Formats: sequence, C-alpha cells, structure tokens
Amino acid sequence: MVEKRSNERGSSFGKGNEISMTFRKFMKLVEEGDNMHYLTTQDVSANNDGRPDLMSKFMKKLRCQGGGSNSSNEKNADFPLRPKIAGNLIPQNINLWIGNSKDGTSSGLHHDYHDNFYVVLRGTKQFRLYSPDDTEKMYTRGELLKVHPNGRINYKDELTTAYGTDIESDAAALVAKAKDDAEERLVKAEKGVEEGIPGAQEELELAEALLDRVMEDILDAETGSNIDDDDDEEEFHIENAKEGDADWANLDISDDEESMDNNNNDDDDDDDNDICRIVDKTVKNPNNFSLVDHNILDNSERLEQDYPEFLKAKSAFCECRSGDILYLPASWFHEVKSFSSDDGNNSNNNDNNEGHMALNYWFHPPDVENNFEQPYSTDFWPNDFKNRSA
Repeated sequence: MVEKRSNERGSSFGKGNEISMTFRKFMKLVEEGDNMHYLTTQDVSANNDGRPDLMSKFMKKLRCQGGGSNSSNEKNADFPLRPKIAGNLIPQNINLWIGNSKDGTSSGLHHDYHDNFYVVLRGTKQFRLYSPDDTEKMYTRGELLKVHPNGRINYKDELTTAYGTDIESDAAALVAKAKDDAEERLVKAEKGVEEGIPGAQEELELAEALLDRVMEDILDAETGSNIDDDDDEEEFHIENAKEGDADWANLDISDDEESMDNNNNDDDDDDDNDICRIVDKTVKNPNNFSLVDHNILDNSERLEQDYPEFLKAKSAFCECRSGDILYLPASWFHEVKSFSSDDGNNSNNNDNNEGHMALNYWFHPPDVENNFEQPYSTDFWPNDFKNRSA
C-alpha cells in the first residue's frame, strides 16, 4: 500500500491514509519528483490458519530476486530473515520504505511496539528521539495504561506482556505446552510399564491424572467456565485461556490484497493458493502517535501553551545516511525526517528525484536483561517463529 499526505507542505505521514497503487506507477511518481506518496510494505497477509507472514508478498518477491523461488534460501536471498547482528531476537516483520522529498518529509512523532533495525539504503534520515521514560510527557493519542520495565508501552484495552504477547495468547501457549508435556510424560510411563520398570505403574497413574487436569482446564476455557474478570496480567489464571488463541486473532482484517508488483504476473507464489487476509494493517490515527504536531516540536511558545509537559522531555538527535543502521529499541518515541539527498540538504541538488529508501526489521522486544542466548523470559516467540517459518 501507499500512504498519501493531505497536502504538500505542513502535513506528515503516519496517519493511515493509504491507497492502492502498482509499484510501477509509484516509482514513476518518484521519478517525476512527487513527494505526496510514501511506500510502506508493513501490511502483511495471513492464510486461513490465521498465522501472519513475516513480510508482504512484495517483500517475498524482492527477497527472492537473488535467485530461486524459495524465500527461505538464505544463501541466495537478497537479505536475511535474521541478521547476525540481531543475535537471538525474533523478527516480527520486515519492511521497505520508499519516498521522495527535497525539503524533508516528517513521519510524525510516534513510537513502535517492536525493536527496530533501521537500514538506510538511499538518502538521509534525521531522527529526533525520546526515551520511554518520558512516555507520560508525549501526549499520545491512546490512553496510557502502563510501561513495562523493558519500555514496552500498553494502552487501554491493549494489555500485553513485556515481550509483546496479549495475555490470553500467552496463557493459551502455556496450556498447549502443558498438554504436550503431559502427553509426553504419559507415553514414557506407558513404555515403562511395558518394559516392567519399577515404579512405572505409579508414574503412569500420575501422568494420566495430570493429563486429565490439563484437558479439564482446556475444556473449562472453551466453555467459558471459571472465567476470572481480573485484567491484571500477574493474576491471570491459565485455565481461562482458550486453546489455539493467538495474538493476531483480534487484529483488524480486511479483504485487501498486496498490489505492489512490477507486473501483472503472480509468479509461482506459494501463498497464491491460500485465502489471503491482511493483518497488522495500518490504522488511522493510531494510539502510538503523539498529539504534538511535528510543525511545533521546536516552538516553545506553542508547546508551553498546548503541551507544557512535553517541554520537560529530554530529546536526542542523530542522522543516518546510506549504509548506516540505527538500532531503535521498542517504545522509543521518534520523529523521522526523510531527505532524497545524501546530506540532508537538497539546496544544491534540486533535480534529485532518486528518492529515499530504507529497509527495517522489527523484532519482538526482549524482556530479559543481559542474556544474549535467551533474550525472552518464555519460549513463546522462539516457538512462534519456528511455526511461522516452517
């Protein structure tokens, strides 16, 4: 999809005003110097089992340009699914951003929900940054609920764990894991009885009782029994989870399909036989954007009048050019100004219509400190990634 600004001067992107357009038409606009449109590939599809892809169809095809039709072929792929510098972080989405601007277009002040590796491929990106510690001073559109110790921000009706799963899905995964463990224990006990191992019969009885309890928990959840109305994640009862629930199940889903392609051929895409639904779709006026307009970020008088707490927030600035990578942890507020030139100043390059371009990886936010091998406190995301990439 392509986002379109409301006007050429003064407006920013990031408001969810998307239109459908072919990639060929979009690139023609960029070559002509258009700066009203911005390509984002973050809307991804899910097949009929509800599992979202790591990237859009457009990104899959782009990744395969290096050779072969198998996007999991790391050797020939144009970019890796899991960059080595990301360590053991689990990817959530991989995106491409393309636009054109001589004077610098703004993303608007916002935060992401995931750790971000932002790779500048063309042009210049200027970042204005604020720590999650200043969240209460950011005047977000959404009603702030809590900020986890790792910085993960939750809004009203959007409670998650620190590593980004919704509470029900996290509990459902624990139920499923308990069921698998109980079944494995039962199989081992039955084998022990067959082999006449001492104490195997007692172990079999314990395993059967354990499996019965797990199945009762699952049945209670599916029938709505024993439901606890407490929304506190620390007091959430595992028996209330519904087996098979996932954190993408409640996301807004539309019938839109990926249309960003260079031609009308579908190629041999494995997803073409699936029923495609768009998930993680950009919404208008999202909770994670600040009400502070980008045009007044440096206007102390207006800020004092309309957003006085914002003046107390501590800002940092950096500039990234072609070949630079910025690691931006989840929930760091940022405004990005994008320039088509490599120096952030187009005054001497007025005919530059090559546009600006960046590739970004979003990773599920780690919630364990100083643990490179296991950055997450549970196996939810590692297991989810195995299933998604299987």
